[in-house]
Amino acid sequence: MKIEVTDLRNDRDDSFVATQLSTYNATFTVRDFRLLRVFARNADGSIIGGLLADMAQPTGTHGSCSGTLRLATRRTSTV
Repeated sequence: MKIEVTDLRNDRDDSFVATQLSTYNATFTVRDFRLLRVFARNADGSIIGGLLADMAQPTGTHGSCSGTLRLATRRTSTV
């Protein structure tokens, strides 16, 4: 077996690994997601930050959700 580490993109190799991971993980993951989007805007309406969440739907009566959160902000300078 040969282990390859590279910083070059190969669409065929990427696709193979993504498909294999998706197939394996399908038995362990939830596929019923809700989107949650939160945006912080300045006075002129431009986005200065935000939160993106892909929330798994609750499966029991406890009503909790799990998900992946990504937070982004844009630094603004003040004069």
